[in-house]
Amino acid sequence: EAGEDPRAGLVEMLLEYQRLKSATAFFAEKNETGRDIYVKPPERQDDAPVEYHHTVNDLIRAANKMLRRTKRRLPPPVTSFQGIVGREPAPVEGRVTAILKRFLYRMRVPFMRLFDDARNRSEIVATFLAVLELSKTRRIRLEGDGEEMELMLTNDNTK
Repeated sequence: EAGEDPRAGLVEMLLEYQRLKSATAFFAEKNETGRDIYVKPPERQDDAPVEYHHTVNDLIRAANKMLRRTKRRLPPPVTSFQGIVGREPAPVEGRVTAILKRFLYRMRVPFMRLFDDARNRSEIVATFLAVLELSKTRRIRLEGDGEEMELMLTNDNTK
């Protein structure tokens, strides 16, 4: 009985079944990925077949470029924000008070002069927000434009 072992055929069939089963799970997952994507067919005036003049390498480069663009990126390190975001925030209320104190001695204040004593970006931003707040509450009025803009104290200081 030097014949072929009948179990070898069964083992081969079981292995093939297992490969097909794993491939089915793989393709089922890929089917779910693009399930909700609908593509509009191109609008064409004639029924001539479309001719593509791209090589396989062109398509691979395009796919890699797209993958690089959509790759999730890590947030920038904290050190990249040094000098932009200060550790000491400048309170807007303090800048409002400083601006109003300038009106103790004069009725008009040049807009650009408000930023002369600012030590960092945080104070510049706080000063600008203070001007917006004072303008919104009508405690000051902005006149002019560009570098000639001036702030003028309004008569209604009850707010």
